[in-house]
Amino acid sequence: MPTSPLSILVVHQRHLVGAALADCLTHHGLSASTGDCPTALAALASGASTPANAPRYDVVVLDCADFVNLVPNLPEPPAGSTRSSNGCAIVLLCNAMPDRVLEEALRRHIPGLFSTAESPGQLVLAVGIVADGGVYYSPEIRSRIDLSSGAPRLARSVDSHTPRLTRRETEILGHLARGLTKRQVAELVSLSAKTVDNHCTSIMAKLNVHNRVELARFAIREGFAAV
Repeated sequence: MPTSPLSILVVHQRHLVGAALADCLTHHGLSASTGDCPTALAALASGASTPANAPRYDVVVLDCADFVNLVPNLPEPPAGSTRSSNGCAIVLLCNAMPDRVLEEALRRHIPGLFSTAESPGQLVLAVGIVADGGVYYSPEIRSRIDLSSGAPRLARSVDSHTPRLTRRETEILGHLARGLTKRQVAELVSLSAKTVDNHCTSIMAKLNVHNRVELARFAIREGFAAV
């Protein structure tokens, strides 16, 4: 692990959980703070588009559900790199990582895939390994990854309706999964309430769900919502 304190950003849908994780990392000698999705996007943006006074982080510890919601706007990493253009790496947290999310994480070469079934001490270890340029996969997650071809890939094919959704529909589904109303989503994404309602109708038709309860179950199963 580097001798200078690592700068860590923790982003979690459940703010109390994020604060506890940041406290744990700080207790182990790291410089950890909490933030939200826009902060994570800024941390992972290319150097050219990042404000000069923006904080720099070595690692972003990111909740699985927030990762899913950020995917439409996340910059693609440099070819073959496990870090963003400005050198920041991701440790992805999930208590049950859906296949679709794992496949996207592997496609993006995310170096840290951490199961919350592991201890906080293991998270500190994972962050250190990733900060040093290594890769950390929790045992449960590693068992679902095929490493035989060199490039990590999902050991079995993904069966999901989500790829049928447009980028905007995926973004709106993520906000609905967080419990926002259609009106709140409309304000957040700068669309009319009617347009958001039309997107919701399209989403439910494509996913073959008929009400908000079924939509919430789908969102949890596919990693759009924290559980």
